[in-house]
Amino acid sequence: MTGTQSRFGLGGPSVQSASNPSAVWIGKADNVVGDMASGRKPGRGIPNVKVAILDTGVSPHHPFTKKVQDPRDRRYKDRYKDFVPKTGEQPDDNNTSHGTRALDLVLRMYEDADVYVARVFETDLSKPERDAYRMGEAIRWAIWSRVDIITISAGFTESHRILREAITAANAAGILIFAAAANWGNVNGIAHPAAMSDDVFCIFASDGLNKATALRYNPKPKKDAPNFAFLGKLDESDPNGGTSIATALAAGFVARIIDFSRHLDSSRGVDVQLLCTRAGMRKVLKEISESNGRFYCITPWKLLENAQGYPPIPRIHRVLIRALERAD
Repeated sequence: MTGTQSRFGLGGPSVQSASNPSAVWIGKADNVVGDMASGRKPGRGIPNVKVAILDTGVSPHHPFTKKVQDPRDRRYKDRYKDFVPKTGEQPDDNNTSHGTRALDLVLRMYEDADVYVARVFETDLSKPERDAYRMGEAIRWAIWSRVDIITISAGFTESHRILREAITAANAAGILIFAAAANWGNVNGIAHPAAMSDDVFCIFASDGLNKATALRYNPKPKKDAPNFAFLGKLDESDPNGGTSIATALAAGFVARIIDFSRHLDSSRGVDVQLLCTRAGMRKVLKEISESNGRFYCITPWKLLENAQGYPPIPRIHRVLIRALERAD
């Protein structure tokens, strides 16, 4: 498949061209996502993966917003939380569309996600002390909501105690946390909370050729941690790109992998409990990455490699088993 269609009416085909490697990359990723989605078994009571998006909120015109505002749909009653004072509980995106785009990117990779949206930032211009406090509160809300994944396409130049404590609590609760490596390109170092590499998947950006070393979006990688990178631009003609896009896509893709594993027959050998841990997912992401300097550039279609002749689902299944059995 060259695009996905979600219950929110999102998604669509990718324009693939040899002169547009980013579009080719996302098209190949869409195909893998479609293969994993084909293994779902609806009606068996298997829970969807819960993903919390901590950002600028969501557009009041988004399909997700309509579900939040529908009094007949109780499932969405507690899926939106506004941490910006005096703005009420009606979904908003501060006219930036940053949070709305993050939501759409998660859903592109995993259209069946149970998404939770927290509005943390009032504008594109952050006030660190205030917004770090709000983010910490939003993380604790995500813990209370029992989400599986938190994605944060933002960060701060300095560490803040309340944010560190919230991240530590989320990690202890077994939540996988993805955060953008930087919001300012390679001018400064790695942002917080992405810098908390023991608790957070710090996500850098790669291009359509799986290269990350020369991208202006990325700060200097760490020497003592896996520096995972995901596609940072969907189309070469798009002026926007960077680690914010990469983080939302990576979180959605990991949610898709977890969902795929939940729908496998229990006798098929994938240790789902290990897969859902930080250590287990790190093994899987390393397994399906290509090395580029100090970066691990995540390559979704590597889930289909080294098992030619088999249908897609058994091939993906074999890669997951092999990854989890490897020493880290």
